[in-house]
Amino acid sequence: MKRKGSITVYLLMICSLLLLFACAIFYSLRVEGARVMVQAGAKQGLFSVFARYDPDLLERYDLLFLDGSCRTDGFAPGTLLHQVEKNTGIPWGAGRTASGAQAANIWQLGSPSASITAYTLATDQSGEAFYREAVSWEQAALGVKTLQKVKEQIKAAKEQEKKAPNGGVESALAAYDRAEAEAKEKKSKKEPVQEEEVSVGPTNQTAVSAKENPITIIKELKKKGLLALVFPAGQEVSEGTVQSSRLLSGRTPLEGMGLVPMAKNHTISDKLLFCAYLADHLGNCTNSKNVGSLTYQMEYLLNGRKSDRENLEQTVRKLLLAREAANLLYLETDAGKKNEARTLAAAICASLAVPIAEEPVTQALLACWAYGESLMDVRTLLAGGKVPLEKTKAGWQLDLKDLAGLVERLKDPVKDRTDGLDYGEYLQILLYTNAETLCIKRSLDMLEDTVRGIKGRENFRMDCCIYAMEIQVEAELAGASDVIVTEKRSYEN
Repeated sequence: MKRKGSITVYLLMICSLLLLFACAIFYSLRVEGARVMVQAGAKQGLFSVFARYDPDLLERYDLLFLDGSCRTDGFAPGTLLHQVEKNTGIPWGAGRTASGAQAANIWQLGSPSASITAYTLATDQSGEAFYREAVSWEQAALGVKTLQKVKEQIKAAKEQEKKAPNGGVESALAAYDRAEAEAKEKKSKKEPVQEEEVSVGPTNQTAVSAKENPITIIKELKKKGLLALVFPAGQEVSEGTVQSSRLLSGRTPLEGMGLVPMAKNHTISDKLLFCAYLADHLGNCTNSKNVGSLTYQMEYLLNGRKSDRENLEQTVRKLLLAREAANLLYLETDAGKKNEARTLAAAICASLAVPIAEEPVTQALLACWAYGESLMDVRTLLAGGKVPLEKTKAGWQLDLKDLAGLVERLKDPVKDRTDGLDYGEYLQILLYTNAETLCIKRSLDMLEDTVRGIKGRENFRMDCCIYAMEIQVEAELAGASDVIVTEKRSYEN
C-alpha cells in the first residue's frame, strides 16, 4: 500500500526561516573569521617590519629602532608598506610563505592594501622614545646597589659645592688684589695704617721673594693653557671637529604623525639611569670609541662645542671647579694646613713693600693651594687614575712649599689608587647637573654622527628611526563589504 507524503505551508515557512537563520550565522562567522585573519595578517605584517630593526643601533647602543629611511637618503614609508603588504596576506593564502607555499584561500579574501595611519620617531617629543629605551636598558643592566651608590656620590658632590667658599681661587685672588690696591692707595696718600686693620708678621720672619710667593706663581700659571698643564705627557689631544649640518641639532628634524602618546613622568632615578647609560655607551678622553667625527663624546654632551679640543678644555675647567671646592673644603677643616698657610701669609706680608692685612693673604694662599691640588687631581684623572670625592690627609698630594715648582710636579708619574672615582665617573656626575633635554639632544647628535661614520651609513638619520607605528589594512571579501582593521606596534612591547 503506497502512502503519500506532504508538507504544510506552515512547516515550509519554518524551515525557510531556519535555513535563513543558519545562512546568516554562517555569513557572520565568515565575516568575523575573515576579520580575524586580516587582523592576524596585519600583526604579522607589522611584526615582519619591526623585526628589521637597525643592527648598528642595537650593537653599539642597545637600542631597538626601525630605520624608516631603509638605507636611503630620506624617509621611505612606501618601502615599509610594501613589506607589510607582502606578509599580511600570508595567513589567508593571498601571499606566499617563506618556503614558497601558498595556502588555500577558504575565506575568499582578496590581496591586502595597507596604509600608515600613525608613527612615532625616535626624536619626537624631545627624544622621549630614545630616553625611555635608554633608561629601560640601563635599569636592567645596573643593579640597585650601584644606582644607590651613584645617588650618594652626586649628593656628596652637591654638599661639597654648597659648603665650599664661594668663588674659589678667582674670588680669593680678587680679594687679595683689592687689599693690595687699598694698601697702596693709603700709602700714596701717606695715611697712617691703623694697627687693627693691618697685621704684619714678626720682624724675624723669613722674607719671601716674588718667585717663591705661591700667589704670584698661581697668577702666572692661570694665564697658561690648562691642557698643557694637566694633559698626560706622550699623548695627543684629539683635533676632531664636526659641522653643525652633520648633526641632528643642526637641522629641523622630521616629526611623526598621529603620535603614540608617551607621558613624561621622569624621576630622579630615571635621570641617573640615563646619565649612566650615556657613560656606558659614549666615549670620552680616557675611553675613546674612535668612531664618528668627535672622539670626546661625553665632553660634547657637557659642553656642546664643535671640536674635541674645545670640549675637553671646558670639561677640564668644570672638573677643576669641582675639585677646587672639595680641596678647599678640606683645607678649611685641617688645622695644621691652615696654620701653615697663616705662617707663610705672615712672611709674605712682611716681605711686601706695601703692608697688607694677613687674612686676605691667608685666604688667597689656601685658595691657591686648593687650586694646585686640583690641577694634580685633574692630571691624575686624565691619566686614567682615580681621585676620591672627599679628600683626606692621606690622599693629599701637594705640600704648600711645592706650589713654587708646581709645573714640574705636574710632570711626575701618576700614583695608582684603588679608591675613588675615575674620569668617566666624574663626567657622569657633571652630566647630571646639565638640563635633561640638553643631554637628550646632544646624545642624539652623537648617536647619529657615530652611525654615519660606518661605511654605507653616511645618510643615516635619527629622525627617520621609527619607535612605534599604526597601520590600517583593507582586504576585499567576496560577497561582502571590505574588511578593514587597524593594528599598532612599538618596541616597548
